[in-house]
Amino acid sequence: MITYTRDITDGYKGPVVITEGTIRYTGATLTNIIETYRGHDRYRRYCEVWDADTQSVRQIEIGEGYCTMTSDHAHVVKDATPDLIALAEAWKAEQERLRWERLEAERREVARRTVLPGKTVQVVKGRTNPRGTQGVVFWIGNRNGYVRVGFSSDPSDRSLAKWDYLHNVAVVDNGEVLDQVA
Repeated sequence: MITYTRDITDGYKGPVVITEGTIRYTGATLTNIIETYRGHDRYRRYCEVWDADTQSVRQIEIGEGYCTMTSDHAHVVKDATPDLIALAEAWKAEQERLRWERLEAERREVARRTVLPGKTVQVVKGRTNPRGTQGVVFWIGNRNGYVRVGFSSDPSDRSLAKWDYLHNVAVVDNGEVLDQVA
């Protein structure tokens, strides 16, 4: 549960000290209130703080409701030092770089498993061709609403061509039969 305490001295309403349990984020608030729309006129309000224990940026939820709200309503003040802001920006840049590396690795894996002309495939199911039949793909097309693949054990001799549905074949990469991408 997140609680908010106000520093009230002589009638002055100071910034909110954001606490979560026994953790206090005074001097570590990186943003004012950030508001995201959640549908049906509901909004989620949060601010970003630097967590010194985990050395990362955390989103602390301030509340949610049906109407919009400004930083004056919750008295959240961006009070992080420039050094802390630079540290948080470096952390965010590193997280973004790691995210792009993950996406690139996923893209390479999808490309590796995708049946394309020039790749070697093997029949893994179906009744048209015996399972285990291998060949190099020379054609992919649509026939009667189904994607079909033309492949041959000798790409220069089309008389040896085999035809099968795309879902019946899998790519062979370095002798390993790969599952298709769903």
